[in-house]
Formats: sequence, structure tokens, C-alpha cells
Amino acid sequence: MSINIILFGETGVGKSSVVSPDFDVGSIRPEVGVNGYIPAIEKAWLLIKRLREAGGVDLLLFCIRANRVTMTTQSNYRLFYEVLCGQQVPIALVITHLEREVDMEDWWTRNHKSIEKYGIKCAGHACRARTGSMGNHRRQSLACCNSTMDHGSGLKIFTAGRAGISKGKSLQKALVKRCGLDADTAQKIMETITDNDD
Repeated sequence: MSINIILFGETGVGKSSVVSPDFDVGSIRPEVGVNGYIPAIEKAWLLIKRLREAGGVDLLLFCIRANRVTMTTQSNYRLFYEVLCGQQVPIALVITHLEREVDMEDWWTRNHKSIEKYGIKCAGHACRARTGSMGNHRRQSLACCNSTMDHGSGLKIFTAGRAGISKGKSLQKALVKRCGLDADTAQKIMETITDNDD
């Protein structure tokens, strides 16, 4: 049985260190700025659409840096979880760059309330050090990721058409209010999603 997972996050957060070479991965990197953002969202929408047709999206893995939650972090969470997947796909956070932590889970214990304060809620989390990290960090990192994946058996699968996903002016409004995009960019994204929703 295959599991369809979308891994996303900003450039440089460590997405590639999360993925095993055994996985078939399509990379999505939402970038700031209209010229980079619209093609990335189009690519994301096409991937979500393709995975829905192939059995559904089982899990969103949102890769973030351990240092702080930014407006871009919050915007990307809202875009993928709320807007593109209509809050129908469970999301887990993968927190990276934890090499300085003796026990990586301590970071989560200290910071999870701060993340929730930004409206970012998750079904699970994994604390990660870089792939090259040695010894205990590497073992902790792998154990946390495997634990998050093992909980996938009871997860909801996003297979229905566009149920729960905003359309038309509602989509544009969500992109502006929830994702912080300007009206022109939101309009272009709405048109892109609509054009690719056949």
C-alpha cells in the first residue's frame, strides 16, 4: 500500500534531509514574490490534483526551521492546509536544524505553544537534525519521523473532488485574508487553480 505525502516548506529549511533516497519525491518550494509564488502554487495544485486521482493525499509534512515562526511560515501553512487541501488532510510538522539540542524533543516541549499561538495546529511532529548528524541525533531523528508516519493508519484521506475547498471569490478572499496575498496575486492564483481544475 502506497502512502501519498506532500512535503513542503521554504527554501533552505532542510526538506531534502527529511526524504529517504528510496522515496519518489516532487519538490514544492513556495517562494516569496509573484514571479516565484504563482508557478509554485500551480505546481502544488497539479500535484494535489494528481494525488487525489491516484487514491488521495494521506499526509502533509510541513518542514520548518527551529529558530522561529515567520509570516511566510504561517502563510504557507494556511495555503496548503486550509486553502489547497480544505483542512481535510492531516498535517505534521518536521522541525529541522536541531543539531544543538541534546534531546531534540526538548525543543518541541519548549516551543509547541508558541507555534499554536500562530494558528499552526498539527496531528504530529518530528524533530530533525541534518542528515550528516552523528550518533544519538540521527537515531532520535529517524525514530521521530518513523513514529509520525506510523500514526498514519487512522488518518483521513483527501480524495473527494474539491469538497471543502473554496471556489471563486471565496478562494480569492481566503488567499488575501488567510495567506496574506495582495488582491492581484490572489486573482492570478484563483485563475490558475480554476484553469487547472478540469
